[in-house]
Amino acid sequence: MPSPATRKLAFRVGQATDREHLHAFFNAALGAQPVYQEPGLVACQLVDGSLLEFYSPGACHPPYLFAQGPVVASFRVADLGRALAQAHTAGLQTVGRVEQVCAGLQHCYVAVADGVLVGLYQEGSPAPSSAPDWSWQL
Repeated sequence: MPSPATRKLAFRVGQATDREHLHAFFNAALGAQPVYQEPGLVACQLVDGSLLEFYSPGACHPPYLFAQGPVVASFRVADLGRALAQAHTAGLQTVGRVEQVCAGLQHCYVAVADGVLVGLYQEGSPAPSSAPDWSWQL
């Protein structure tokens, strides 16, 4: 099982050729292997389990994702409900909704007041007592 430090970095680039150049670099330098592709998006995985997502025009993503900059970091947590409660206690707010990406993967974003986003995701089934509906907006 990956450590809780496993992460995902999402990059927004201006054109498809930039996405291809970044993908080629990460493949050559870090062994990034493609795991998913759709129009405007290529996702790759590094040997340590980290994910890289390269978004270019035509990609489908929430409008808030790159509102503060071209890179957003996400981190794997063991219990998403607990991590959200801790984020709210620390003064962060949930942006959008907790999304069930696919079987066994939940993802959401939290932000500080100025809008800087941090993604949180949980692999595996959520703990029954730790999955409240955090659907607040900034």
